[in-house]
Amino acid sequence: MNFFRLARAVYDYLQLDCGVEAQLHLYGIKEFLLKPYHPEAIGYLDRVFHQPRYARDELRSGAIQVPADFDPDNLALRVLERVYGRFGYKREHIPFFDEHGKFLLA
Repeated sequence: MNFFRLARAVYDYLQLDCGVEAQLHLYGIKEFLLKPYHPEAIGYLDRVFHQPRYARDELRSGAIQVPADFDPDNLALRVLERVYGRFGYKREHIPFFDEHGKFLLA
């Protein structure tokens, strides 16, 4: 999240008008567990034993085309949707974003 906000500040400061490509690669995550929702959700701790662990050693979110006028919160959510999707989750399982794609812990 902070990376995309920093990128937005750099874009604004330098008045950049070109798009870029964003993607996230995670390595060494075999058997990793990604829980849905947020830690204060009802039953959050109970879900630990019912969630499948990631079977591969790496995860690549896939490239996302980012226009010059990108919204950092929305971009972070788009990347997280792909990561959570690899674990079988949907948008509603991603914590700390409102229904408009704004990050709530800022």
